[in-house]
Amino acid sequence: MKNKDKKLKVDLDFLDEKSSKPKQRVHNESTRPSDASSSRKWNWKTISIVVGIIVVVFWLGASEDNSPSSTSTPTNNSQVKSISADDDSVEYGEYRCSQHHYDKAVSLSPSKSETALNTAQLSMDNRANELERLERNIEYSYVNEYSEQWEIDNYNDEIYTYNSKLASYKRDAAAHDTRIDRFNSQIEVHNKYLAQNCTPR
Repeated sequence: MKNKDKKLKVDLDFLDEKSSKPKQRVHNESTRPSDASSSRKWNWKTISIVVGIIVVVFWLGASEDNSPSSTSTPTNNSQVKSISADDDSVEYGEYRCSQHHYDKAVSLSPSKSETALNTAQLSMDNRANELERLERNIEYSYVNEYSEQWEIDNYNDEIYTYNSKLASYKRDAAAHDTRIDRFNSQIEVHNKYLAQNCTPR
């Protein structure tokens, strides 16, 4: 048969020439849109991951701000408490005293306040002015043995009122002076105690 005499010739020389070169990918126009869409998908994935990380970081930061203070804060608070427990000094006016000396100084403070004594002094001054006015009225009255009886009676009433108010004033003034002396004495003892047992600030 004629077909048996025919031989198939295969040219294998192209294998030797191209075997050293790597195969290159052929980019067809049809593959470019799919590559662009995949890169866009990759960009959106990256952006969403980054945004998610930022949200988590902010959430953790906010939860730390709202949580109780860190472990160092209780340590500081306990140190403050221990310092205040060891140092029992109390500020008292211009002095700093221990609690014991503070309590003693308070017990030595005057029983009457200076304001109450000043108010009482104003009242006494007003009464003294009233007595002076009554005394002037009596001194410059024109009552004599020839005056009408009602004028004599008024004069006698003024003298009686003056004497009564003067006696009451003297009694109250003596009591007021006693309170002032007691106050000054208590102030002196109080201040002396502070100077001896407390430290000036």
